[in-house]
Amino acid sequence: MFSRSLIRCVFATVVISVACHAAWSAAPKVADIVGVWELTAAKDLKSGTVWATDQDALWWFQFTRSHWMALQTVRERAPLPSREAFDKMSADEKMKASYLRVWNEQGQQVFAARGGSYTLKGDELHQVASIAMFAEIVGVDRVLRIVRLDEKTLVVRTEFPDQPEVQNEWTFRRIE
Repeated sequence: MFSRSLIRCVFATVVISVACHAAWSAAPKVADIVGVWELTAAKDLKSGTVWATDQDALWWFQFTRSHWMALQTVRERAPLPSREAFDKMSADEKMKASYLRVWNEQGQQVFAARGGSYTLKGDELHQVASIAMFAEIVGVDRVLRIVRLDEKTLVVRTEFPDQPEVQNEWTFRRIE
């Protein structure tokens, strides 16, 4: 009786060890991330508030083997002047029209862009911006912790050293 229990315990230990090893060794790989991802949901983890959805804004993340780029725009943007109308404007009018490409009349941002290089360290995606509309993030190692990654879905949580109070979860679907 004792030997059967011992064999069962050893077997269970081996099965659990193999399962844990498989889970730990299944860290995301660069090839799994490469592509274009579109935001479908975003949540403030502190308050539970959903602050952006695919109905409110269009947000794309693109990953190559070593670089990333993010583009965001609200879906309800004021129409911009045609190229012909823009060319006829005074310098002051052009500056105001160009301002409206990024900010609305209430001073709310309606477009954002940034990009740079990234590395994967386990489930941490380290992004360092080389170019950004907000210059203060250039050169900052911002971390996205990968919560879920499969062929169609990428879920990350923000762990930004420059914004430690911000705790968001973003869900993306692969579009390319």
